[in-house]
Amino acid sequence: MKVSAYGLTRLSPLPKRSVAPERSQALDTVELSAERPQSISGWVRAGAAVALLGASLGCLAGPSTPGLIAASATPAEAARLSQRYKRVDPKILQLLVNDGVQVEVVRPGQSFMQTGVLPARSLADFQAQMGKMQATAKAVETATAPYARGIARLQAQGLDSGQLQRERRSVLLDTLPHDSLAVPFSIPSLAGLLRDGDGLHKLAQQQKMPKGTTLMAQLVGARTPAQIQEYTRLVEAINGPRLEQARQASLATATPAQQQAWSKDPGQIPLDLKGYDILVPDLAYVADGQGGTARVSLLDASVHGAWADSNGKAIKNSSINGQYFTQSRRILVQSSKVAPQPGQSHSHTPLHELGHAVEDSVSRHDPRFYGSWHSKVFIAYQGAVQGGTVSEYAASNVAEYIAEGVGHFYEDPNLLRQKDPKLFELTRQLLERAAQL
Repeated sequence: MKVSAYGLTRLSPLPKRSVAPERSQALDTVELSAERPQSISGWVRAGAAVALLGASLGCLAGPSTPGLIAASATPAEAARLSQRYKRVDPKILQLLVNDGVQVEVVRPGQSFMQTGVLPARSLADFQAQMGKMQATAKAVETATAPYARGIARLQAQGLDSGQLQRERRSVLLDTLPHDSLAVPFSIPSLAGLLRDGDGLHKLAQQQKMPKGTTLMAQLVGARTPAQIQEYTRLVEAINGPRLEQARQASLATATPAQQQAWSKDPGQIPLDLKGYDILVPDLAYVADGQGGTARVSLLDASVHGAWADSNGKAIKNSSINGQYFTQSRRILVQSSKVAPQPGQSHSHTPLHELGHAVEDSVSRHDPRFYGSWHSKVFIAYQGAVQGGTVSEYAASNVAEYIAEGVGHFYEDPNLLRQKDPKLFELTRQLLERAAQL
């Protein structure tokens, strides 16, 4: 699984493949690499025909590069990981070490935030960017207001407004800067990203809770009055008068009883989200595993929810075996996936995740080579999806196709060459270039 600075895409799930949320143009991207166990009888050598593979396998007796495996691994875990990485050319391992890549082992019960892969955000981060977020909100209002008025007219006439709604959403996303700390509010999107331990997302989607700023805060993990107030003030500051206009539009159609009830708490007043595009901070509150709360981005909160329980502790039966984070250049591997389990012939996760790191390093050091190479990979991927990939997970997306290629190149090259000879050759080219950098 790979996590990049711009989107969420790669996870390493267990038997049932997990589908990662679609990337929002407004959010930081986290790529996750989902690698599932394969029913393969064992990993075998491809033979001396491939010089690179021969060289890689030839260093089985040598130690893995110091510095790649972090101190979070126990001596036994470090030894097992080193055994997996002895298949890799030492020059490639050294490249990764020079680039700051480290492999961390995650154990059930530990604080996930303590792994350091998810950067914590502070209130000061949003205050410093408030001017930019307010400008973004105004730009969104200018761009989408004509669509909102057109949609209202069509609906008043009983006509279909679906096409205008789709165009409005597209224009909204195009207006947002890629690095914006303000993102569109959408309950379905939040429901797809964040853990819904107390059922709030389900109730909100069933229209059983007023869609006011209090609910907005609760949907992103705010539980204490202080957190709800902090989040509400950020939403109010970002949107300015538009937020109150959205409240008043809802109040105008409310019953007297509703108006009386909501007047006691403005945070309960539903917002007219059909007439107004409301932006919210790219912020969620998650348990830090030590009895406190951490502020993280929405997509980072989704990663946290996949690895940790409601208390912020790493869970034993996570759907993710491993994950690569491009921003921190960290690889996380579940302690249970460091080495094969009883009855398994291999543990694919360590080398699969290493494949993401290798691809990342090559793209950074030689973008010209990488661009040409990746174009060929994309064509090969399209053909393999139709004709059959080396593993089911390789068909998920191009990123996982590449990582599965690297994993199988080292673990079961014969199978890779037999099922997808184009990926075998392209993987050889990638690793050859990595060893030269």
